[in-house]
Formats: sequence, structure tokens, C-alpha cells
Amino acid sequence: AGRHGPKPVLVKLPSFRAEVDHLAKRLMAAHDKGRPWSEMAVLYRAKFMGEELAKGLRAAGLPVDWLQEDGAKRRYDPAAES
Repeated sequence: AGRHGPKPVLVKLPSFRAEVDHLAKRLMAAHDKGRPWSEMAVLYRAKFMGEELAKGLRAAGLPVDWLQEDGAKRRYDPAAES
């Protein structure tokens, strides 16, 4: 129904930590190919997942704006490279 782009890929990994590492590599690869950070997002089911994702992606050196952090919604700038 109007969908564009490649089909989604299901990747099974042994742990959530492995998922965070995999996501960090995929996001970095997309950025290295020219995709701006501001055009990427990671969706998750539960708040604890967002906490771990934000921590893991930052540890990998990626710029992260996690909107569940205190006051982050008020400071969010969609044009910022994060």
C-alpha cells in the first residue's frame, strides 16, 4: 500500500545486547554511506529497551537524542545531527 524501499529483514540474535551492537553497526554503515543521523530512528517496545539502546549507541560513539530522558522532548531539534 504505497510502500517504498527494500523489504524489512528479520535478524535473530542471541541477546538484546547483541541487538544493540548490531543496530550500532547498521546505523554507522548507513551514516558512512551518506545518510544523515537526523534521518534515522530506532523504535522499541519498552522503556528499559530505550534506556539500553541509548546507552549502547552512545558507547559506540553514535549521537543519540532519546526523547524519554528528562527534558529531552523540550530540547529536541529535528534538524540536529543526532
